[in-house]
Amino acid sequence: MRFLVRLAVVAFALGAAITAGFIFFVVASLGEPAMHELIAGLGFAGFFALFDAIMSEGAPDVAALAIGAALWTMALMVLVLPPAVAAAAGEIGGWRSFVWYGGASGLISAAMPWAAGAGRAGEGELRITLLLFLTGSLSGLVYWLIAGRTAGIERSEPAA
Repeated sequence: MRFLVRLAVVAFALGAAITAGFIFFVVASLGEPAMHELIAGLGFAGFFALFDAIMSEGAPDVAALAIGAALWTMALMVLVLPPAVAAAAGEIGGWRSFVWYGGASGLISAAMPWAAGAGRAGEGELRITLLLFLTGSLSGLVYWLIAGRTAGIERSEPAA
């Protein structure tokens, strides 16, 4: 029974952490000039890729699904995977430190574009990396506030 309760708490905490990270990322992206340039570049590139696919293949739904799947995959890698990995490792290891949850989630979020080969060492890319680190850190800290402080194996009560 304790396992099911803990599982429900972890699931709720992950949902709250992912939601907080998403909201922070969207709001922070609105004020980041490097993100504006990235979105503008991807926006035009995505539009022209979609237009080209529609004109050449005649199947706009397939092209739209491919673009949607790519965006969904990127969102999962940056917003969902980092707090989930940090939470799983923290729960298994029984770690209760806010430094673990915030730091690990932030580092994983910041490393995702670099691991995928999308990173370069320009100023704009480093600012976006910092934004991703802060997004992951916030997600990890929200998870820690809800479930991470009580992570690990429950101690059994002493026999009377």
